[in-house]
Amino acid sequence: MAQYAPEPPYDAGTPAKAPAEVTKIMRDMFVEFNKDAEKIGREAYSRYRDG
Repeated sequence: MAQYAPEPPYDAGTPAKAPAEVTKIMRDMFVEFNKDAEKIGREAYSRYRDG
């Protein structure tokens, strides 16, 4: 997932700096996207690997 680390007063652009509830909301929003991205990446890798 992309991160954006802005300057203060908006200093919450990484999971380490964001409030826990915001991090959870964002992770929950991207569950399906992350699954799809991993599947596509694995398929592309196997095509590349197998020539």
